[in-house]
Amino acid sequence: MKVTQSTLDREQRIMRKGQHCHTHYGASGLCHGGPASFINHTGAKLLFQSMVTGEVVGFDGFITEFTDMYEPKFETQEVYGRMDPIAIYKNTTRRINIAWTVVGVNYGELTHNWHNVQKYIQMLYPAYKRHSDEFTGSLALSNPPLMKLKFMNLAMDSAKNSVKYRRQRGYGKDLIGRVNFENTDVKEGGLLVVPGSITVNTNLGDTGAILSGGKSNKAAIPREISLSSDFVVLHQHELGHSKIDKEKVRREIQLESTYGTMDSKGNYIGPGAKLSKKLKAKEKKILSGGAIPTKDFTNFPYGVKKK
Repeated sequence: MKVTQSTLDREQRIMRKGQHCHTHYGASGLCHGGPASFINHTGAKLLFQSMVTGEVVGFDGFITEFTDMYEPKFETQEVYGRMDPIAIYKNTTRRINIAWTVVGVNYGELTHNWHNVQKYIQMLYPAYKRHSDEFTGSLALSNPPLMKLKFMNLAMDSAKNSVKYRRQRGYGKDLIGRVNFENTDVKEGGLLVVPGSITVNTNLGDTGAILSGGKSNKAAIPREISLSSDFVVLHQHELGHSKIDKEKVRREIQLESTYGTMDSKGNYIGPGAKLSKKLKAKEKKILSGGAIPTKDFTNFPYGVKKK
């Protein structure tokens, strides 16, 4: 698909409109389709699923902060007569910090946002099981409050999602044009995470709230809600690299070559020599390194695999 200037202009207009609603909603009180248009056009939806109840909460929010930290941990030990400590590898952990803001353009959206915040908070509590009597028996913890997190390709299970690039006319050799994101839902393609503490800022001093209810009992529904939390990722697929079984690689490469044969010097000859030459180059490239990525690790963590 050709990227035209009108298409790019339209994307920019939608983004500006959405940002305008986000910035000025509290001042004007009116905004027509800004956040919804932005989210629907880009698919930039922040999704959470409780591993206790299976419920899914989706925030049509503006991401104000997204930090992704990877920390390889070593235990160092100093020994007599050695200048440098001995480093013993322990693990590599991933932690994601996200801050986002949700706004609404009418009363229905505001109450929906506030309800989603409430559902998310409920997801931070575990499941209990009663022993003996169903109503009076003692409670015991049965399921911890783990959850799944998904935000486009920045927070996803890279073994279940992929990003494919297509070169676009008019771009340089090293630049990529359109991106096709093969997406799955949060249940299938989300990251399993340990949720951290969440901060809920109702921004009452800046944008206020809508009061609803009777004369003596009113409910406050914030116009704009800012949230922030951090998550420790628990990966569900193999990570890192595997040492190469060189003989196994050679056999697999040779099986791929269904045409042509090899001479005594290991060179491919015959009608399939051209294809076999490519496979030989692939073999050389693989065997030149000391290890290869484990299954599903070549797309880790953002699904990017340049074709």
